[in-house]
Amino acid sequence: MYLSRLDLHGFKSFAHETTLTFAPGVTAIVGPNGCGKSNIVDAVRWAIGEQRPTVLRSEKMENVIFNGTADRKPLGMAEVQLTIENNRGVLPTEYSEVTIGRRLFRDGTSEYLMNNTQCRLKDITDLFMDTGMGADAYSVIELKMIDELLSGSTEDRRRMFEEAAGITRYKMRRKQALRKLDNTQTDLSRIRDLTEEISTQVDRLKRQAEKARQYNEAESELRRLEVLLAQVELDRLVDKREALRAKRAEHADEAETRQAEEEAAEERLAALRETLSDDEATLRERREALQEHRARVRELESEQRLQRERLDRARTDRDRTRQALDEATERRTALEERIKDLDAALAEARPSLDDVEADLEAARERRDEATAAADALREEVRVLRRRAQDAEDEQNDRRRTLDRLTNRRELLDDERDRAREQIRSLETDAEALSARVREAEAKRADAQETLTDARDALEAAEAEREERAFDLDEAEETLRELERQRDAAAAEVDLLEGLVSSYDEFDDAIQFLADEAPGADLQTVADVLACDDEVRVALDAALGDLAACVVVGTAADADRAIARLRNADAGQATFLLLDRLPDAPPAPSSPNRDAVSPLREHVRTASDAHARMADILLQDAYLAPSLEDARAAAGPLEGPARVFAPTGEWVDARGLFKGGSRLATASPVASRLGRREQLEQARDRRDALQARCEEQEGVVADARAALDAADPSPYRNKVREAEAALAEADQALERARYERESLKERRDDLKERLEEIEAEAQELSDRIDQLRAQVHDGAERVRTRRRERAEAEADLDEAEERERAAAEAFSEAQVAAVEARNRVDTLEREREQALERVEELERRMEERTAQLDDLRATIETALDAQSELDEKIEALRSERSSIDDAVETAEASVQRTKSAIEDCEDNLRQVRQAREHASTAENDAAVRLAEIDTRLQDLLESVSDDFDRDLTDDPVAVPDDFDEAEAQATVKSLRGRINAIGSVNPLALEEYEEEKERLDFLREQQQDLEDAEATLMETIEEINETAAERFFETFDEIKDSFSEIFTDLFGEGASAKLQLEDRDDPLDSAIEIIAQPRGKRPVTLEQLSSGEKTLTAIALLFSIYLVKPSPFCILDEVDAPLDDANVERFMNLVRRFEDQTQFILVTHNQRTMALADRMYGVTMEEQGVSKLVGVEFDEAVEMAG
Repeated sequence: MYLSRLDLHGFKSFAHETTLTFAPGVTAIVGPNGCGKSNIVDAVRWAIGEQRPTVLRSEKMENVIFNGTADRKPLGMAEVQLTIENNRGVLPTEYSEVTIGRRLFRDGTSEYLMNNTQCRLKDITDLFMDTGMGADAYSVIELKMIDELLSGSTEDRRRMFEEAAGITRYKMRRKQALRKLDNTQTDLSRIRDLTEEISTQVDRLKRQAEKARQYNEAESELRRLEVLLAQVELDRLVDKREALRAKRAEHADEAETRQAEEEAAEERLAALRETLSDDEATLRERREALQEHRARVRELESEQRLQRERLDRARTDRDRTRQALDEATERRTALEERIKDLDAALAEARPSLDDVEADLEAARERRDEATAAADALREEVRVLRRRAQDAEDEQNDRRRTLDRLTNRRELLDDERDRAREQIRSLETDAEALSARVREAEAKRADAQETLTDARDALEAAEAEREERAFDLDEAEETLRELERQRDAAAAEVDLLEGLVSSYDEFDDAIQFLADEAPGADLQTVADVLACDDEVRVALDAALGDLAACVVVGTAADADRAIARLRNADAGQATFLLLDRLPDAPPAPSSPNRDAVSPLREHVRTASDAHARMADILLQDAYLAPSLEDARAAAGPLEGPARVFAPTGEWVDARGLFKGGSRLATASPVASRLGRREQLEQARDRRDALQARCEEQEGVVADARAALDAADPSPYRNKVREAEAALAEADQALERARYERESLKERRDDLKERLEEIEAEAQELSDRIDQLRAQVHDGAERVRTRRRERAEAEADLDEAEERERAAAEAFSEAQVAAVEARNRVDTLEREREQALERVEELERRMEERTAQLDDLRATIETALDAQSELDEKIEALRSERSSIDDAVETAEASVQRTKSAIEDCEDNLRQVRQAREHASTAENDAAVRLAEIDTRLQDLLESVSDDFDRDLTDDPVAVPDDFDEAEAQATVKSLRGRINAIGSVNPLALEEYEEEKERLDFLREQQQDLEDAEATLMETIEEINETAAERFFETFDEIKDSFSEIFTDLFGEGASAKLQLEDRDDPLDSAIEIIAQPRGKRPVTLEQLSSGEKTLTAIALLFSIYLVKPSPFCILDEVDAPLDDANVERFMNLVRRFEDQTQFILVTHNQRTMALADRMYGVTMEEQGVSKLVGVEFDEAVEMAG
């Protein structure tokens, strides 16, 4: 397993899409300081989930996005993809290649990808957990981390040990369990406090509830007495009310006379109003009739117009066309008369218009003269103002242009000197680049040819391997299918053997015999007979109890079995002696029915020795398809013969038969029928499948051997090497070509630019001289323009005053002219319209005249309809005068009735005043009655509000011996008792029950939380024990490896050891390192030199790799503090581990470069933008230097 590919785009200084491909072994990344080498290390860290910006050498995470340069815009996204070959299955996934991606956008949003599928950060963290490749693991080590590993803070050091021990997952689970325990204990504490608080509240509510009960009893008695007293008061008020009503009636008689007069007046008024209503109704009806008449006339006229229009449009109605011609002739005559009138009117109007327009023209001329004079002065002022402003603007522009051109000429002089120097330098480098291009082209051609040959060989090898793999898959699939069938057959054999060896279907005696002689084969009649399933129920019915008989060879066998049963007091059994069976009877003949056959023909025996037994037991048994067939077949039979149906029903020759519903199954004993036969068949199938499996295993082994022999790995390695060589050659060629073209373009651009600079400089000098002269002349022109503008503005003020006076006179003349012109225009427009209508009528008349010959029949019909409409309209018009007279008559009647109503209303007002005076006395009585009613109402409402009772509908029965005074005294006493009780919580009883229920619920919750607390503590203890065991095991292994590797690095006599500060707390204890370089006493880590610290950290790192290797390791300049000898030891150690771990080294050291398998170079040709290049050793040394 190794890191195979790293893709960057927009990450830190890698603005372009950049791809690094890695192979197993050691890869070195070189380049000068500040070129972006460490950004590659940061990219790996970032891709595997690093969330701390400081670790990535940034203040905030957004800083990892390329932030632009002087010539490049910032990018909006950073993306890194990391491809890992999971060929050893270290990562817990089924994929052999895993690509982890991460994107960060400028707005702060981010995405995580796994094999191009969006996922969560947690998914990536879980994938790398306990593999040594996580963000906090030991797969990426930087120089600054050496001090952190060996510093006084041991948190980073512990994290490496935990990752190697694989307890990160356990610590995470423990952390989650501790968090849950903390939450549970917090909830438990809160529940306990709440339970205690509510318990106190329940006790208080219990006391309040008792107090409320006493209060309710007194309140109930008080309510009863108050209701009785209210009923007594109600009865008293009712008596007073009746007396007042009598007095009120006396006063009411006096007012009745006046009321009668008022009613008579009102009746007369009502009659008049009714008359008025009738008159108004009549008026409305007549007006409606008039409206209907008018509507009918309009309808008929509309229909008449519609008929005419139809005649005009259809051109198929001759009568309509003729009528239209007549109407057109009349209209033309009328229009001609109208034209004559309009001509006369125009003759009168035009002279007046001429006079008015002459006056208007004179006023216009005066106004135009004044306006022209003012406009001329305004234009002159505007021109002078613009000239003055233009002069000032031009002067300012000249000054700004002069300053700008002066600065520009100075810049051009500097740029010209720089361009000349650069051209000389570029011409020197051009020839060297051309030679590099030719050399790179030759190398690329060789690499391309090598790659083509390698790919052809790989394709052939992979095709052969795919064919071998297909053969192996096919053979393995066949083997799996055979093994599945064999296992199913073996399971069937085991099941049948268990069923055959079990005698649970029989009574205790047979089970005893079977258990007593486990080595012997105890057989019953059911064991030695077999049949098909559809006959099983019938055979079971035919055998009956005989199916359970034990089959033995001789009487001696039976005697021995009986003796064992007798000795054990195990019951009795029935035996069937094979040597005592009579000779087989002759084959039975079937009844004379096609569907009936001897039952014996359907029964098989376990061996020939049992055939005679079957013949005897089934000699008189027959099989029929149904009970009806059995009954029909039993008639001709004689003796004890029986005919059985598949349902178990039977009929015998003596007239007995058994029937009913079909038996769902046979008897338990009958289930053994044919079971031994099934067992033998199952064994045969199992043995045959076993033989086929063994044969197929040989086929699979041959296919696997063939697949292993067809290994394309050597060809694939050659292709990778050729691709890498071609990629390097492409990069070198592209880089050389790009540099050559860039140099040529830069040189041509510089030459062209130099010519432009010199031309522009000369032009600028000429323009600067001209501008200086123009600035001097422009100052004088500005002063002259300002003086001319001031003089013209004074003349303009006088001209505008004259213009306003002329405009007012023109407006008055214009109004008169507009009126006269409108009159003439209206007459001319009417005359023109009349002429147009005449022309239109003449045109239509010509058209309709041409159609008359073809439309006679239709025109006659239309003329009849038109005549009918004319007659109806004329008839309706003749009725109009009578309808108008009726309306006038109705209106007069309404006016007379309204006058009578006014007189009647005056009389009614006088009568009402008299009646009101008579009613005063009655009202006085009514007031007192109202007071009584009010008291009654208040009493009833009070009782209703206080006691929710209506004494009117539901009166209280007052006892005869009720003492009102005694009741009032009792009420007073009860009120005193209630006051003594004091304030009462009316909801105490209900609240007590609610809080009591809540208290019980909380106590149940408390118990649940206490149980959960105990469970979590047990879980944490279990996690601690497991994690501690794994940590101790790993720690001891690392400790031994560290001591060994430390001695290898520092030489004989050097030693070092690891120890836990608190061995009783292995999961949190700090890890101390005691180092003793050769010739020194044991010292603390702070006393070691920089190189010694580095070697110590390397020893610790590689001792961890011995215990749990990381698939890849990235070391960022960790060899910087080492001298040559220590670098040699360091690289030897790297070589020792390169078979298990892939190493990627960021370095400046020449010895490290020399020992690497391959190298990448990182440059920064453009400031702020890193670029990846392939390098040779000499180039790498030059870049690093």
